[in-house]
Amino acid sequence: AWRVVVDVESPEGFANDLGGVVEVIDPSIPEEKDPQGELVDNGRVREVTLELTAPGRYEAVVRDVEAGQRLLKARLYDNSQSPPRMAAEAISQVSVPYPAELSPQTLEPNETWLAGLVERGTTEGAIDDIVTTPGDAGGRTRTKSLWPLVLLWLLLPLLVLDLFLRRVSLGVRKVAV
Repeated sequence: AWRVVVDVESPEGFANDLGGVVEVIDPSIPEEKDPQGELVDNGRVREVTLELTAPGRYEAVVRDVEAGQRLLKARLYDNSQSPPRMAAEAISQVSVPYPAELSPQTLEPNETWLAGLVERGTTEGAIDDIVTTPGDAGGRTRTKSLWPLVLLWLLLPLLVLDLFLRRVSLGVRKVAV
């Protein structure tokens, strides 16, 4: 079981008189619609009621989440108005890891299945043609060398600046003897 906690504050203080629900959406189940275009309840969206447990704190317990991702949408309504006005909304997600026995590090290779793959495969045809034929880059490669551009746009201006600073006098220096 997972506990969902929603804290609600307003400029006047904690918001305690709200009613709300948490929608638990399973994205692995596709949306289904009936012929009229209305959504069919196929277990993709479940609603859990939020309860006030402390000032401004609403909590709900979400059960039956074994593994995978879930999208959580918490909506709190001000029931003192008619019709109820939405006072707060929060959206989050949770990722529950799969069991350790499904981890790739714990999987053992099935030798008979792998041997069957080799027996069912074919080795006919020339592999040398595939390996030795050069590929076509299709205009994705650049064949122009870059060193002339570096020389022209970087080194020549630096050379001119160096000569200017060394050879050109920008005023008269007084030499005291």
